[in-house]
Amino acid sequence: MKILALAADPQSLITAIRVAEPLSQLARQRGWTLRVLAYHACMPADLDAADVLVAQRPTDRRHLALLQHMHAGPGAIVCEIDDLLTEMAPHLLHHGVMQDRAVWVQRALALADAVSVSTAALGEALSDAQAGPAAVRVVVPNHGQPCDGPLPVAVPGQPACVLLAASDRLWPGGLLQALLDVQRESPGGLRVVAVGPAADGLAAAGLQVEAHPLLARADFIALARSLPNAVAAIPLDDSRFSACKSAIKWYDYAEAGVATLASAVSPYREAIDDDRTGALVDGSVQDWTAALRRARDDAGWRWRIAMAARAQVRARHTPALTLQAWQTVIEAAVQRRAERPLQPPQTATGGGRAVAWLRAAWTALQVGLRGLNRARLARRQQRRRR
Repeated sequence: MKILALAADPQSLITAIRVAEPLSQLARQRGWTLRVLAYHACMPADLDAADVLVAQRPTDRRHLALLQHMHAGPGAIVCEIDDLLTEMAPHLLHHGVMQDRAVWVQRALALADAVSVSTAALGEALSDAQAGPAAVRVVVPNHGQPCDGPLPVAVPGQPACVLLAASDRLWPGGLLQALLDVQRESPGGLRVVAVGPAADGLAAAGLQVEAHPLLARADFIALARSLPNAVAAIPLDDSRFSACKSAIKWYDYAEAGVATLASAVSPYREAIDDDRTGALVDGSVQDWTAALRRARDDAGWRWRIAMAARAQVRARHTPALTLQAWQTVIEAAVQRRAERPLQPPQTATGGGRAVAWLRAAWTALQVGLRGLNRARLARRQQRRRR
C-alpha cells in the first residue's frame, strides 16, 4: 500500500508525533511505502500515485483542493485531526485565524473516508461540525515517549524546579500568582523553567524564568530528566477545546520520571489518579500555592507520584496501541472508499487534455515559486539571527 501524508510543516513536532513516526513504523511492519510532503510541495501526480492520503490538519483552500483531487480518484482519504480546530479556545495565539479557517476544516471532513482523532471527546465534537456523510472516526491515541533509565533522584541542596511547556500561549489561571508568591517567599528555593511561548508571558508578569525554545520530543525529555528536583505544572482552562485534548504532556512527564501537577479539568481529570499518579489542582491561587509547596518540600511525594505515573503510562498508553489504531483507521478508509462509487471520468478530448496539461503546469509553477519564496525567507531569518 502506498501512503502519502501531507502536513503544513513535515518537520514540526506535532507532525512527528502524530503522523511521521507512527506511520513510518507501521509502514515498515506492513511492507507499505510512506511519503511525507508539505502541502505546498504536493503535485497532482503525487496524489495519483497514492492509495491513501493522510491529510494532517487541512485548514485552507489549497489543502481542500488537494483533497478534492484525491476524492475524485480511487484513493482513500484520512483526515488527521488532533485538536478541535473548529472551536479554538479564545486565549490561543491563532484563535482569530482559525475561526476564519474552520469552514475549510469542515469541508475537508466532508470529503474524508476516515478521520483519525486523538481522543473520543474530540471525535464527538468534530462530528457536530461535520457536514455531509459522517466519515469513520477512529481514535489514534497518543502515547508516552519511551524513556530508558531509572527515575531521577532528589538532589539535596538544590532548589525544586517547576517545569512548564506549551507550543502556544499558556493558560496560567491561578498558577501564575501562586508561582510568584512561592518564589518570593523562598528566594532561591523555587526555580521555574519554561519551554516554548509560555516563557514570555511568565517573565512579563515578573516571574524569574529560565526560558527554552520549543524542543524536539527526545530533547525535551532529556531536559526534563536533567532538572534537579523537578515537578511539572500543566495549567489548563475548562473550554471545550481543551477538554478534547489528550493528556500527552502527562504521558511524557511520567516517562521522564517527573511528578505532575495538573488542572483538575479534562483531559487530566480522567487520566490522573489524584495523589497517586499526579496531583489535580483546582484553579484558585490557594490550591496552586499549596500544591507547589508540597511538591517543593516533599521529595518522597515527588518520587512516589513519579513511580506510579510511569507504571500506569507504560501499562495503558503505549506505542503499540498507537500503531494498532493507525492500521485500523487506514483499513477503515480503504474499505469506505471501496464502498463509495467512483466519479465518472471526464472525456479525454483534445481540449480536455490541454486544460489538464495547463492546470498541471500552473500547479508546478506555483509549487516552484512557493519553494523559492520559503527558501528566501529562511535565508533572511538566518541573517537576522546572526
